Amino acid sequence: MQDMRTLLFAAAALLLAGCPASTTQDQGRMPPPLDTAYPDGPEGLKKIWTDILTAGRRDERERVHTLMASFVMSDEDLTVLLGEEKGRYLLPRYLPMIATLVNIGSMELVAQIDEKKFDEIEVVAIDEQGSDIDRATLAALKVKTPVYSVRVLRKEKRDGFRLRYDFFVYRNGHWITGNQLAKKYLVAERPDAGAAKDGGAPRLDGKLKLGP
Repeated sequence: MQDMRTLLFAAAALLLAGCPASTTQDQGRMPPPLDTAYPDGPEGLKKIWTDILTAGRRDERERVHTLMASFVMSDEDLTVLLGEEKGRYLLPRYLPMIATLVNIGSMELVAQIDEKKFDEIEVVAIDEQGSDIDRATLAALKVKTPVYSVRVLRKEKRDGFRLRYDFFVYRNGHWITGNQLAKKYLVAERPDAGAAKDGGAPRLDGKLKLGP
């Protein structure tokens, strides 16, 4: 199977039409090395997301896209983290999901940052005390590694509207995300599946919306 990131960046050239021109490195190739090294641990994840937030506030859409694209899991990432059988099952399902997050989702994020005046990033380690989705994520991992979620919010309205992005792990020197895999495929279907304990609102398209 052709590597997912190759296919993703081939699609990006079309999905980003009307946005700042992508570099040739983005078109059908692996993402180029980032200009900043982001270390392991919650501070490393917060650092890359703070850079995404800063770029979004400056309307630097191409940079937001590049940073978001660096989160894409490879085929190997999926099969190592979730096992050979489950990883291969999820490969064709992960690709359209992550393509939406990286391409359309990047542009939506820039718009939300501007509209809601987001200015803060929170990184939260998930554990067995979390939601059904959090527990399903941890149970599915074949490699036991810290898993985090990210909140994008406004300092002055910490209990208001926020965005939540899930399933971040650090592997091979960079951050990657499983995005909505747990919500869609790893947790049993039930009426309260996906309910978030920190607000009770359902997760929508990889995001948690709280407040008006």
